[in-house]
Amino acid sequence: MNFRLQAKLLLTLFSTSTYAYAENSKQLDTNQGIIPSVPGYYPETDGFWGDWGYYDRCPLGQYVDGYSLLSEEEQINSDDTTLNGILLHCSGGARATSSISKWGSWLKPASCNGPVKGFAIQIEPKQDGGDDTAANDLMFVCNDNSIAHAETKTHWGNWSNFYYCPTGQVILGLITRVEKQRFNGDDTALNGVRMICGKT
Repeated sequence: MNFRLQAKLLLTLFSTSTYAYAENSKQLDTNQGIIPSVPGYYPETDGFWGDWGYYDRCPLGQYVDGYSLLSEEEQINSDDTTLNGILLHCSGGARATSSISKWGSWLKPASCNGPVKGFAIQIEPKQDGGDDTAANDLMFVCNDNSIAHAETKTHWGNWSNFYYCPTGQVILGLITRVEKQRFNGDDTALNGVRMICGKT
């Protein structure tokens, strides 16, 4: 394992998110990196609560060409969690995911005619004593600049900016931030995501 690269990834996550924690399941090579990633800056894609899970990526030689979402519909007079998980579809048929929560169902996927190169996430602001939900929706930018938008049950919050892989790279994987179940508290489930970019 490349311990210098491992340390670099952990330092990037710790320096840009208060509760960031990553324990890698697969090794990033020198041609791969995380988006968004700006030292000393808390990306809007991170959400507010929870811990970072393992990162995961498509097998070598494959790239992300679609995705599906684990989403819970609105809970009338009950606690809403909205987005609970993200499943990446790889070009060779494999799947990649990071931390997920337990509510909702996997919905209709969306795909690109080729690689994915960018993404945006919809996150509801803190509700100041109300029912927090954090991440609600996600969409991808395909390599041909078209948009892939998978089905989801809720659409609350503000869309982030679009974040793109460096020129010549595409999305290969992800790492997600999920809040553990709070039982008698306010559950938010999936809060944020960052994507892994690289060359196939």
